[in-house]
Amino acid sequence: MRWFGPTAAKWLPQLVRRSLVAALFAAGEPWLWQSPSYQRWRRRRFAGRGAVSGLTTIGPDELESALARLAFPSAATPLLTVLITTFGNLRQTTECLLSIASNPPSVDFEIIVLDDGSGRPEMAALAGIPGLRYVARPENQGYLRTVNAGSQLAKGQFLWLLNDDTVVTRGAADELLATLRDVDSCAMAGSRLLNLDGTVQEAGGIVWSDGTATLIGSRTDFCDVTTRYRHEVDYCSGASLMLRTADFLALGGFDERFAPAYYEDTDLAFTLRDRGRRVLFVPGSVVFHIGGGSYGASSRQLLEVNRSRFVDKWRTVLETKHFQAGHRTFLAHDHAAQRHSVLLVAQPTGTGELAASVEALLIELSDSEVVVKLWLDGAFSSELVKNLGGRGVELVSANRDRRLDRWLGQHERALSRILVVGEVSRSTARALQRHAAGKVLRLSSTQAHLPTLGLTPIGALAGRLAGGGLTPP
Repeated sequence: MRWFGPTAAKWLPQLVRRSLVAALFAAGEPWLWQSPSYQRWRRRRFAGRGAVSGLTTIGPDELESALARLAFPSAATPLLTVLITTFGNLRQTTECLLSIASNPPSVDFEIIVLDDGSGRPEMAALAGIPGLRYVARPENQGYLRTVNAGSQLAKGQFLWLLNDDTVVTRGAADELLATLRDVDSCAMAGSRLLNLDGTVQEAGGIVWSDGTATLIGSRTDFCDVTTRYRHEVDYCSGASLMLRTADFLALGGFDERFAPAYYEDTDLAFTLRDRGRRVLFVPGSVVFHIGGGSYGASSRQLLEVNRSRFVDKWRTVLETKHFQAGHRTFLAHDHAAQRHSVLLVAQPTGTGELAASVEALLIELSDSEVVVKLWLDGAFSSELVKNLGGRGVELVSANRDRRLDRWLGQHERALSRILVVGEVSRSTARALQRHAAGKVLRLSSTQAHLPTLGLTPIGALAGRLAGGGLTPP
């Protein structure tokens, strides 16, 4: 891109240069998306969008007119209930509502906004919005009890819990809803949360054996492949969370031992999983989130108190199914302490797509209980990364550092098998031979069925160790 730089193209006006670069990158995205120049342009462009569509959309004198523009369709039997809690922040709540109005769910829905006893009279303006149910709670009881009370009012089959400091993007609700409806085992689905600069805030979370948590993908680039595929996680943040209303009510809502807030969403995920269900991170549901600070200086103390309560409740699960803090992150990322991980290595077709045999193998693997990673030994498009991610497959060769040798050096120990389909390049063959020769199973390029992998059930291998660690697969 040096041709468009300020030195080589200084005779062009800056606006023209920017327009040419934007046009080139937009047209050439399928081929240029892995280049550092494209990544920088994408970050600047996305950060700009975040500022425009984020929480700065209502000017100092525009709140009244913004409220007047808001209106939502009325549905007698909505499929989805959007439940928003707030504490007297009218401007922030209005900006959240504007984003929903601009990017509404494609199904019949209702919106319920609950003010948690702020007592601020200006909040009553929300009561005049067509299609919105506003409830002013008489006293402040905290986020957890407010959500529990609001869920009792829900008419929808599905419940979308949404913070008032969020801004939703197109398809955010539909992606969560599709996951819950298409994946029978999924009980709860969470969004990819972004900071206002376009970087990832959270792509699900890891819970360690001591009850502490790590946000997956925090501060990484929006294009980072590790946050662009659907997968099972330990929990998803309650800032944007969807589940079946009946499931939430059957549990009595959030466990009130965690009132007023913190660890209630994590506990809910553990409770649903304890009943044989799954919690999935959905990358196509993108939501901007300001995040943090609702409880001021006492938040850290409250967080630690509730962590202790959480550990007391889930001690056995934490000690037997979760890793020590910071250990085995590759497996913890996919909630895979008790599942096998398999790497599939293949060449793409001449058009950068998957061969039919590779597609068939992916379908079979996805129907099993293994975690699937894919390495394509050749060029492919950014659209393929998105499509595979929506199916729950991480295309690890889409990482910035496209070196299988280095990737295997970091993660080979966590893999149970490596399936190699057809011929691969010399560099790929050397990397496999050097790091994982004993785990490689070679298949013909026309083989469209999954062979017997000979894997011991992972539950028979996992056990309690000192400090809550797990034996490797």
